[in-house]
Amino acid sequence: MPEVHRYKVVTMLSAAGATIGYDPHGPDVVMAHDLDGVTAERDALQQRLTAADERADVLTHLLREGLEEYKDGDDWIDRVIAALKPAEGGGDETRQEAVERHFGHFGDGE
Repeated sequence: MPEVHRYKVVTMLSAAGATIGYDPHGPDVVMAHDLDGVTAERDALQQRLTAADERADVLTHLLREGLEEYKDGDDWIDRVIAALKPAEGGGDETRQEAVERHFGHFGDGE
């Protein structure tokens, strides 16, 4: 996170050109570019948080649906894998590789 320096105001110049003095000192101020940088970073983090929250909602729904309705041949597992890809950056793995990575090795009698 960018470091933002705070400054204590002692004297300010108004828009009309008058000098405003503070005794012993006035409010804290920060540089506009520092504030803009922190605001942009906050906004980017909020977007990431919102996207992660939406993915969690989708996955929770899919897992509940799968527990209630899963049957062989259903595309449920493909939808779960597709929902997981944005959070993990995607990849070229096969369905079987993705199933084993997310849910462990199962279903072959071992």
